[in-house]
Amino acid sequence: MWDVIVVGAGPGGAAAAKTSVELGLKTLIVEKKRLPRDKVCSGVLSGEMAKTFTRELFGEFPDGVLVPPYYLKGVMVHAHGAESAAVEDEMPIAWRKDLDYWMVEKAKEQGAEVLDSAKIVGLSQRKGRYTLTIESKGEKEELDAKFIIGADGSVSWLRGFMFPDLKVHHNQQIRECYEGTFPLDRDYLHTFFDTVRKFWFLVNHKGDSFVLEVSGNLGETKKLKEKVVKPFLTEKYGFDFNRTPRWTDGCYNAKFFDEIISGRFLPAVDNIMLVGDAGGFQLPTGEGIGTALQTGVLAASAASDAMKKGLKASDIYIKKTRPIKEFVKEINVLAKKGRFTIAENPQESVSAIVEMWETSLNPVL
Repeated sequence: MWDVIVVGAGPGGAAAAKTSVELGLKTLIVEKKRLPRDKVCSGVLSGEMAKTFTRELFGEFPDGVLVPPYYLKGVMVHAHGAESAAVEDEMPIAWRKDLDYWMVEKAKEQGAEVLDSAKIVGLSQRKGRYTLTIESKGEKEELDAKFIIGADGSVSWLRGFMFPDLKVHHNQQIRECYEGTFPLDRDYLHTFFDTVRKFWFLVNHKGDSFVLEVSGNLGETKKLKEKVVKPFLTEKYGFDFNRTPRWTDGCYNAKFFDEIISGRFLPAVDNIMLVGDAGGFQLPTGEGIGTALQTGVLAASAASDAMKKGLKASDIYIKKTRPIKEFVKEINVLAKKGRFTIAENPQESVSAIVEMWETSLNPVL
């Protein structure tokens, strides 16, 4: 039997596993995809939380993890009808496939074990332990643990199992990678907001390619990408989007800030804890690596404390993560301000979005 099973091999899962092992807990990471696996994400580590936790947990980036231009100068905010504005912050940039795998390997070096290509199909509890049923290569296996840490992303199996009545809105995100450069400063992550029609998109360079990511309401994003975003970028910047992208992929992002902020949703029950996107800790800026790393560490420490004191880990974890929830609330207020002002005054909206980003970079927790 394991002390801790961590579900998901992203930054939150790697942080939870590495910390659990360091605290003397026998730990297993279970990942549904084969490692290394990619993730739809800018791959940017923005803000002191992400950079500090990465450095303290995993050390300096080795060769091959970061991708040119290696460190961005910040974020450039664009909105129709307003002057663009920059948020300055040195931000490492990587493909998530490389970043996440490096973090997981660091957890393995510390002593965590990893089981990939393993899909969870069941969960039960009895006599103070949990049994995860997984399916791998057509075979089912049962794994026992005292604590479960869910780091399985926005569309979390564990969250759905624990809270079947929780209403979660999902945005759709589509990503296309193109060969060559785009006529925007490659040293910035460029974010474009159309909050009247409730979507946003970003452009950033990675190596000899650039990436276009479009996020919008479920079922509308592909149409927005083809009918609005690409014609706009073609007209304004002259790029020929008739060319075939190197590849296209996509994902879903969960949004349930109101439930988190109000306390109607708490990211833990008994000895199961949800971290990162699974626990709703993604910031309204879209940044989730920093909060995933921190909540992963807090979940591991809560498991250790609970084992020593004979308490439920959920009570400890919920208390430990309260400052992060308040920080998410603060950023969400600024995000709403940016969304609600753009139709009346686009420049005020850009200012609010810049304030949101700047506040997110240096949390006081």
